[in-house]
Amino acid sequence: MKYAKPIVIVAAMLSVGLWFDGAAGQPAGATDDPVTIAHEATGLTFQANVEKIRGGEINWARGTVCAVGTGKAREDLSGRRAELMAKRGAYIVAARNAALVLAGVRVGPGGRFENVRNGWIRADVTLKGFRELDATYDPATRTATARMEIPICGVRGAVSVLGLEGQKARRFWTWPKPPTGAEYDVIVIDARGLACRPSVLTRISTADGQCVFDTAEVLAGDLPRRLSARYVTLPRNMKIPPQSDHRRRRCLGIRAVRVDADGAIVLDQANLNVLSQAPDAQQTLRRGKLLIVTDG
Repeated sequence: MKYAKPIVIVAAMLSVGLWFDGAAGQPAGATDDPVTIAHEATGLTFQANVEKIRGGEINWARGTVCAVGTGKAREDLSGRRAELMAKRGAYIVAARNAALVLAGVRVGPGGRFENVRNGWIRADVTLKGFRELDATYDPATRTATARMEIPICGVRGAVSVLGLEGQKARRFWTWPKPPTGAEYDVIVIDARGLACRPSVLTRISTADGQCVFDTAEVLAGDLPRRLSARYVTLPRNMKIPPQSDHRRRRCLGIRAVRVDADGAIVLDQANLNVLSQAPDAQQTLRRGKLLIVTDG
């Protein structure tokens, strides 16, 4: 084993607001999306892990935050003007609620963004970054409801890493020399029944606490562009094959044995051996081609 200084977030910026062009994050169904790849390789239909949080929800399969707001028109307005005012008010409230949702996102072992261990964050509420999804208006109550979406990571994402800091030494597991052969397009970790909760900073460890993979290792260049893992759900009676190869997609399935108190996903020696013997498995993880199956 070797010792190294892990990297943790020291500062992050949350940008909340409105934008009207382009899609939010990597859409589900794209050819390089881990959820799509796993579906094509296994034939299983994975459902998004959607977490309800005050003011909206987080879609951990898409890596997006959706905020909801309501607005009401003034009594002196009517018709189209009343509808436009109510919808505009609803979008403003949705943008405000987005800040609450983002504050509740689990960043990783350190907690949520509102309580990041060993660091701090700044919430910067500006009029940029969001995509309008839809808005409805009820003439009877003169009330509008609006939904807005922003990717957690990416060019227009809510999370930007502003500073990094080395912390106390952590034991890192030594990856063996990568075997040769065709690499897997996606790695699926079955964490059903383990009370696994999604987070932006995913970590995998051995049963004795050695760090196998930590998103912090790829923070500087890759994290702001994408999530390190996508979280989905699947009924427990559906089996995930250990290996599958279909439609030119290769999927490796392994099983976690527990989730530690700090959120790390733990692998036993048998599953660790399977992972380490997969060609270029470490690089597959670093590219974000990781799917974690939970109970929802």
